[in-house]
Amino acid sequence: MGTTFVEEIAHPLVEVVGAMAFAGVIVFAHHRVVEAGLTKGAFVGFVAALAMFMDPMRKFSQANVKLSQARAAAERIFGLLNAEEEVDKGESKILKLEDKIIVKDLNFSYGNNQVLKNLSLEIPKGKKVALVGLSGSGKSTLINLLLGLYPIEKGKITIDGKDLTDIKLGSLRDLFGLVSQDIFLFHDSIIENLN
Repeated sequence: MGTTFVEEIAHPLVEVVGAMAFAGVIVFAHHRVVEAGLTKGAFVGFVAALAMFMDPMRKFSQANVKLSQARAAAERIFGLLNAEEEVDKGESKILKLEDKIIVKDLNFSYGNNQVLKNLSLEIPKGKKVALVGLSGSGKSTLINLLLGLYPIEKGKITIDGKDLTDIKLGSLRDLFGLVSQDIFLFHDSIIENLN
């Protein structure tokens, strides 16, 4: 369950349950005052006790949301710390795109789930291209393949006639400016976050 979903549901849920409990206690206490002769002071005591109980419940739900956020952040950090070091097998450099990017018969799968099947396209220098499709249709996968983040299973990507696997990763990634849908910002200046 996503942290945002938990955050959006937890607070209203606690408020609704609290309001229902509060109303239930008031009805019960009123009934006891009328039927059993409970004093008005005891009635006020019930209401005050319930009000004092609700504040810790609100704080508990907020703490649960904070713990979910902390767990998600820790998972991202440990994912980076546990990541294997990239092996750069490329030998050539490309300083800038001179001609075109060609994707030919590209295939990629996540386990048994084939995301890209025989994808072919040509992107000439200077042409603006939009990747449009449903969630899970392979847009991000194609970008990750172009950046050398995923190994090419089958097919070929060439940049200015050079096979993507022959290009040094640093040189390859310097060609692209990527704005990801998953943005991670550090507590630093804008310049440092862009670098």
